[in-house]
Amino acid sequence: MVPYPLRPHPDPMICQDSTAIELDCAARWALYRRLQELAIPCQCGCDRPLKVAVDTPTAAIQLWSAIRRIEAPRPVHLDWLERCWQLAAPDTD
Repeated sequence: MVPYPLRPHPDPMICQDSTAIELDCAARWALYRRLQELAIPCQCGCDRPLKVAVDTPTAAIQLWSAIRRIEAPRPVHLDWLERCWQLAAPDTD
């Protein structure tokens, strides 16, 4: 069972003022579902690029972050997490 509806966004204006993002099929649908969670208007069809309406700087940053999360290799995520832990750990000396 798919937790999110896999249907085009009902707003036809997305097709006119949108950014097309080409990813492999699995990454495209994962990004589509994440953008729906973030309430960023998007449209995705079989064998077509994902179309995203990026209307605000916040939406642009969220899109960048979602793409990075899906596309970055595991070592990049591990390095980022390690740096976060180092910044968060207080110096006890």
